Amino acid sequence: MKKRILYILFLLIITPLCFEGALRIMGYTGFTNIDYSLVSSPKNCLVSSNDMGLALADGSFNVTINEGHSYKVTHRNGERITSDTELHDSLSQVFMMGCSYTYGMGVEDDQNFVYLLQQGLPNYNVRNFGVPGFGTVQSYLQIKREIENGTIPEIVIINYCDFHSERNSLLPSYRRNLAIGFNNSNNEAKKEMSSSRIPYMKDGLVAFENWNSLYKDWSGRETFAMINYLQSRADRSVTGSIDFDQNNLDIFLKIKDICAKNNIRFVVNGLLKNQETKKFLNQLEKEKIETLEVSLDLTKREYNNLPYDSHPNKEAHANYAKTFLSTLFK
Repeated sequence: MKKRILYILFLLIITPLCFEGALRIMGYTGFTNIDYSLVSSPKNCLVSSNDMGLALADGSFNVTINEGHSYKVTHRNGERITSDTELHDSLSQVFMMGCSYTYGMGVEDDQNFVYLLQQGLPNYNVRNFGVPGFGTVQSYLQIKREIENGTIPEIVIINYCDFHSERNSLLPSYRRNLAIGFNNSNNEAKKEMSSSRIPYMKDGLVAFENWNSLYKDWSGRETFAMINYLQSRADRSVTGSIDFDQNNLDIFLKIKDICAKNNIRFVVNGLLKNQETKKFLNQLEKEKIETLEVSLDLTKREYNNLPYDSHPNKEAHANYAKTFLSTLFK
């Protein structure tokens, strides 16, 4: 009996060690976290939201990304400004919806393409609804909220990037990027986001996930290849069980429906020049949704702020604005 117990203990010790060694030989390692630093002065230019996940705090902020790229942003009434002065309510409105690319992370207020559009369209009130971290689900909720409050725009433009599909389904990869990445971005972020809820699509409906249950790395993941391997497989299994392509389409059909009921022109623009974005735009066209490709290859050095940040730089934003004005608003 004693020998059997010792043998079992031996197996319990040696099996994980052999598994760890085999994974190391095959090239597996513990998880390497790439932290993204976003620091603002005053603090917390991004705040939690119970229905959108994230929101913009009003005020002017000096923002530094990854300790090397700085810029200024101004938020008014929960949106990034598109003009130095508030525009008259009688103007027809254009809603520009999207994520950090539409918001203009990395560029000054007057370099952002939505701001530049406003300067070229003085007879419109062009509003920037973009918020870092948003997917299309948040855009739908924003549109719904505005309509319920009596604001009916003339045009709604969704600026789509292919990575929005994982956000719209809250896939494990995005859960981790959002929860771990944001919590590690600065010291105040974790406390600020504790009351947040993240919206996503599930079975054709909008669901919500509490921030504190969004994602957690298993203990030892950054140290042991075995733990990283097992959690990665578990995440892939969850991803495989989600029809994120259908979820992605469902949210656009919801926006199409709410726009049609309120006589709003609905346009989906692809911001990234790649096959995944083009393929989805073709799918939307089959659903009788108007599409546009004001797109750029942001891997080109002249269009990003690398090595500090990969978001579109001022040259990319100027290009976006010029193309918008010569196509959709010609």
